[in-house]
Amino acid sequence: MHFFWNFLMDINGQRKISAILKVLAGAGGPMGSSKIAEGLQMLGVDLKERMVRYYLGEMDKGGLTRNLGRAGREITEQGRKELETAVAIDKVGFVSARVDELAYRMSFDLSRGLGTVILNVSRIPVPAFSRTRELVNTVLRAGLGMGRFVALGREGDDLAGHPVPRGQIAIGTVCSVTLNGALRQAGVPTISRFGGLLELCDGKPLRFTQIIYYEWTTLDPVEIFIKGKMTQVLAAAETGAGTIGASFREVPATSLPAVKQAVERLERVGLGGVLLVGRPGRPLLDIPVSQGRAGLIVAAGLNPLAAIEEDGIDTENHPRVRQPHPHRRTRGPSTNRLTRPYGRSIVALLWESSCSRNLSMKDDIAINVSGAAVQFLNRNLAEKVEVARVFGLNSIELHPYKEWESFFDLPGAELRRIKETAEALDRISVHAPMGDTFTILDDEKAQEAMDGDCDSIRAAGFLGAETVVIHVRMKYVESDGHKRRAADFIRDLGEYGQCFGVTIAVETSTDLRAPEDLADIIRYTNHPNVGVTIDTGHLLNCLSDADKKAEDVAVRYNAMLHKTLDLFLAEKKVYHIHLNDIRAGKLWDHYGMGLGFVDFDGTIEKLLGSGYRGILAMEIHRGDGDEVSSITAEEIQAATDFTKMLVAKHRSARGTDVPVRPAREADLAEISEIVRDIWDIGFEYNFEQRFGRIDETVWHERTVPTILGSLRGHLEEVVVAKVNGDVAGFMAHRAPGQGRKIGSIGYNGVARKYRGRGIGAALLRRSLDILREKGMTHVKVGTGLNEGHRAARRMYERAGFEPVMESITYAMKL
Repeated sequence: MHFFWNFLMDINGQRKISAILKVLAGAGGPMGSSKIAEGLQMLGVDLKERMVRYYLGEMDKGGLTRNLGRAGREITEQGRKELETAVAIDKVGFVSARVDELAYRMSFDLSRGLGTVILNVSRIPVPAFSRTRELVNTVLRAGLGMGRFVALGREGDDLAGHPVPRGQIAIGTVCSVTLNGALRQAGVPTISRFGGLLELCDGKPLRFTQIIYYEWTTLDPVEIFIKGKMTQVLAAAETGAGTIGASFREVPATSLPAVKQAVERLERVGLGGVLLVGRPGRPLLDIPVSQGRAGLIVAAGLNPLAAIEEDGIDTENHPRVRQPHPHRRTRGPSTNRLTRPYGRSIVALLWESSCSRNLSMKDDIAINVSGAAVQFLNRNLAEKVEVARVFGLNSIELHPYKEWESFFDLPGAELRRIKETAEALDRISVHAPMGDTFTILDDEKAQEAMDGDCDSIRAAGFLGAETVVIHVRMKYVESDGHKRRAADFIRDLGEYGQCFGVTIAVETSTDLRAPEDLADIIRYTNHPNVGVTIDTGHLLNCLSDADKKAEDVAVRYNAMLHKTLDLFLAEKKVYHIHLNDIRAGKLWDHYGMGLGFVDFDGTIEKLLGSGYRGILAMEIHRGDGDEVSSITAEEIQAATDFTKMLVAKHRSARGTDVPVRPAREADLAEISEIVRDIWDIGFEYNFEQRFGRIDETVWHERTVPTILGSLRGHLEEVVVAKVNGDVAGFMAHRAPGQGRKIGSIGYNGVARKYRGRGIGAALLRRSLDILREKGMTHVKVGTGLNEGHRAARRMYERAGFEPVMESITYAMKL
């Protein structure tokens, strides 16, 4: 064996080699022996230059260093690996020292709510993102993490010095060391004693079941427990019973008032994580504390990532200093990939309750007043919300609020006030700045536009908005290649929006020449988070000059509007609507609804008939061309009343305002008539059509008793809709017992004379609500694949059902 490897068996030699490797690793380039000796002195290692050269000679032979001649030595890849596996005894206390180092480097200011925080950065595969989001939501809402903020890094980002490779997403949760740093700045010295597994009962800390002292470990204790599959964080979050990662701190007893004040401030800015504060000199959960000190128990910042691991998703965790606090944004290095909008480090309020909304259609349509209506560029959010309140609206569309790029540069206190104000609204949409228009043929402008849209998306996520409206300069779309290029950009925005809980809606801009052009782009984009905003006044450019001058221009324009609606409604891609009117003569849009020739009656009817549950944003001006002025309150009120009237009219016509109530025994006679009337789409009828009667009974004499017998046995699980005193439709639902959480939709139908009014959808919504109230997490329904069941299949799909399996019924004559 070479002398070098025998030499390594000597513990003192190992320590000196580790020290030399450490100096070289931190040098950033080659070093001579004299410089290495100086670096060793700074590490407390007294080694003369002659001995340094001796060690370096042996390290060269072992492949740990490389001799570059007069330039000196540099560490090799093998040397770096050796440094990582240095003498264990020298690493004892490393975690404790690392905690102190990170706490010292953190600059979070409690009074301002700004500054650097510590993140635990972990990477996950992109396909696991949706499930990860659910898990992190659950843990943070239960208060088992360090606050409620999560940082996100997408492919190509550098999240707090942590590069995100292709095919992965980086997630940063706030580390509990942030508490140490905040207390240090409040003048409170903190001792971190150990990390452990904390058992919860009824959501309250009960006892530590495992502990590892920081001073006697070379690894993060909580990460050891996570990788060892010893945590039960998800169970604790869902039921209040389980084991979570937690740490134990000690603070001077005399500083308890300052500690409690600091903890309260941390809670207010969304960084709370202290589970228990002990009393002076008294044990906390049977853990003794030093005389004159008090204990703190803090939830581990890694707990959300523990839940991810418990679900079978592997993670890698690294503590990083992150600037700034999640209320603030920092720009990272720009990317050269124009198709990626992620050329900056992204910090988001990603998993706060407002950002975890379902991206599918809502239960009801919403009407709001758009920023254009009241010149929102010149008003603050509180004034905008007040406008909505005055006109009886619980929804609003926000046009650029102090420009979204600088939005996160506002003081933390103002951002918190803005968020609290926004939470007074049920639904919000955001319009990206008009400068966001994609100039397809200009790479630099396209990237700039994408950056602006990303700013809008982040702000929308922060405010709890559900949709961000963007523009594409359609006049530059001259070929199929241009369309595909635009689709590449928009697809990335769809991915980005999905991370912040918002959909992306590409508006039918004023320079759109044919709705099919935009339809091609949306089809090429092929992303479930990307749809369109149809502006009822933006289709003028789709008319020829001759059409615009024709006497029947109103007829031609409305034909184009309905063609556009049909095109995107058929693909279920209408995510958002802008309502404004057009007057004959100058043919300028953005007038109040009902003041021009746009067919709003047919538009609303078509939208409600398609199951649209998005937002109707009234985007109206007063004035022509660029001479736009704020409209009066009376004009806003008139537009609001007009829109509400049309929605109420078509809801009533479609039966969506018809009350749905539990079924009664007296309803069964009318239900039997409905079954006899409509069940010619079922098995008994089709069997009889194929093989003829096989006995004296006809098909409905078998079908009606079968269905009524099933309904009568569980009448409490049947709802009916009544129109003009008649039972217009019925629907059965079932919630199984024994802990099973998959409900089902059973027999249902609507009388032929009441079809087309949305009664089936109303019955379905009520049945789903009941199943949710009973604790069901999923629901299933079966239906035929024949033409007679096509309307039922369409209704289920619009409600969000997805096909799981197909089946077919065979029959033969014996």
